[in-house]
This record gives sequence, structure tokens and C-alpha cells, in this order.
Amino acid sequence: MSIDRLVRLTLITGFFVILFLPTGTMFLKSDPKISNTEKRELAKVPDLPRSIKELYDFSDKFENFYGDNFGSRKFLITCYSRLKYLIGVSPSKKVILGKDGWLFYAAHKTIDDCRRLELFTQGELKQWADSLEQKNSWLNKKSIPYLFVVAPNKHTIYPEYLPERIKPTRPVSRHDQLFDYLHSNTMVPTLDLRSALISAKSNAKIYFKLGTHWNLYGAAVAQYEIVRCLMKTFQDLSPVRYSAEHFKWIDQWTGDVALANMINLNGCFTQPTPFIIIKPCYEVYDFDTKDYPPLTAIFGCPEATLVALVFCDSFNVALRPVLSQYFKRITYIRKQGDFELIKTYVEKERPDVVIEEIVERNLRLVPRGSTPKK
Repeated sequence: MSIDRLVRLTLITGFFVILFLPTGTMFLKSDPKISNTEKRELAKVPDLPRSIKELYDFSDKFENFYGDNFGSRKFLITCYSRLKYLIGVSPSKKVILGKDGWLFYAAHKTIDDCRRLELFTQGELKQWADSLEQKNSWLNKKSIPYLFVVAPNKHTIYPEYLPERIKPTRPVSRHDQLFDYLHSNTMVPTLDLRSALISAKSNAKIYFKLGTHWNLYGAAVAQYEIVRCLMKTFQDLSPVRYSAEHFKWIDQWTGDVALANMINLNGCFTQPTPFIIIKPCYEVYDFDTKDYPPLTAIFGCPEATLVALVFCDSFNVALRPVLSQYFKRITYIRKQGDFELIKTYVEKERPDVVIEEIVERNLRLVPRGSTPKK
């Protein structure tokens, strides 16, 4: 056999191996049934059709199954994603590639909010105000202080790392609108964390560059402002002011890396991550999970006396270690507090204070009107 013929035979054989290898290995692999990168369940093997109608549907179902499960799918997608990243193109519409390796969340119209393309209508502002005022008034009648806190988007605190094409189109944001309206039309106590966080970022990074959340130092800045607000009612509280020196900073693949995972850059980069040097006073309490919504957590410091109830989102995870030190018991419920939910858990927990925290991008989720039950 000539060398030329051997080379051609090798190329042809290699071509067919590459062509059929994904299909041949599809049923031999043991990949997970849920894609952590795509945040969804992968399609399952469809049942064999037993009627003409099922036969029509079978081809679509099998195509979905094959597309989700062909051999080496994860490896090939990872290679494709990393190649796109190297040429400066985001592998996902949900992630924006920023400057200096910073990543930004782009789903749920977050970029529209960043550019301030849409503002609240007067009707939406009134809905927000009515909802918050309803909760505040009911709690005030029970002599329970209420505080509404917005955790700013990373885009708001670090606009300098966004691509040049993403700029605000007007001076006022939804956040500005809502707080101005609340201050003018309600008695709802609010906390705007933007100036404190922007001031603190000159000392060290306060948000994760590869994720969406503030880090422990950013949460420490937030807790100081929260407790300062609570001091108006609870004068014995003494907020701890943390500086960057209170943390050990490690540059590694850790912390919130959700955006990097979404574009298959798992383990490719590091980010400065703070670890607190002296652990604050808190314990994690056991409780009957069936009595609470999913992802609820209960912390507390045995040396404290107050009881708190917090309705929150994922930004509370970093907040727990530094905020819990002020309370004998503090219950973090991972849901936005509609009136009935607050009423239920206030009666269950008997708190001295109720805090509601919401990330800025979720302000567009305008509360529906409700009427308190007697």
C-alpha cells in the first residue's frame, strides 16, 4: 500500500470516527441529567411512539434528546465557548464581557435597566408605594420597625468595567424614581446603599468580578449601613465598621463564579475573594424546614437580645455572617415579602424588626395590589 493511499485512508477513517463518535458514545456516558451551565434539565429519551400523533411528536422529542445528550457534548461546548471568549465574543446572551476580565449579568433586562431605557409609570410607582406602605403600617401598629433595602446591581457600582457601548441614556434610574416617590408619598423607611458601596470600592473589590453578588466585604459595608438605620429605634446597637484590613484576601477560583460557569470558563480565572479574619458572633440554628419556605436560614448570636425577620434574595448569603451578630435570632426567608407572607412569619417569629432586601434588577417586578385580611 502506497504512503499516499495510507494517508487518504487514515483521513477518511478519522473523519468517520469523528462523525459517529458522539452518537456511538451517547448511550455509554454517565453525564448529569441537569446542566449546571445552562441551569436546566436535559431532555430525556422519548418513549417509542404508539400512535400516528405520537410518531409526529417523536422526531422533535428525539431531536431534543440527541441535541442535549450526544457524546462529548459538554467537552465540545466548552471548547466552543472558550474559543468565542478568546476572540472577545460572549458565549451566552445572558453574560456581557466587560473590561479587565469582568463579567456582567445580561438577562431579565438588566442591561436595559443599566442603560435606563425604561422607567416606572406613575401607576407602577403607586403600586410599589401601596404595597410597601401596607406592610409598614401594619408592622407599625404592632410596634415593629420595618426597613426596605435595595442591593445595587454590580453594573451600578462598577460601570467603569462595562463595555463602552453600555451607557445610561438618562440621568434617572428606576431605583432613583422609586426612592424619590417613596420619600415624597409614604412613611416607608428605606436604605440606599449606593453611595456607601461606591465609596468603599476605592479600598478593595466589593463585588465578585466573575459573578453577580457583592462579596463578604461588600456585605460588611451593607450591614454597617443597615444597623446604623436600626439605631434610630434600637440605640443600644453598635454597628461594626469593617475595612479591607479585616479580611484575608485570596486570589483564586472561589466565591460567586456563576457568570463564568454560565459561559463554560470553569476554573479558568481567579478573583480576589475576602475571608474575614476574626469571626463575628453567630451560630447557625437547626429548625423544622417544613415550617418555612425553601432556602430559609436561621442564625443568631447568643449574646444578643433582639429578634429579626429578613425577607431577601440571594444577596443575603454574604450578609448572614456579618449581620447575624446583632441578633439573638435572625430568620432569613428567601422570598420577597408580600403582605400575607410577612403577616404569617411575623406572627410565627415575633420579631423586634423586619427587614426586606431586594436586588435592584428585581425592582421591575412590581407588586400586585392586595388587601390585608382582618
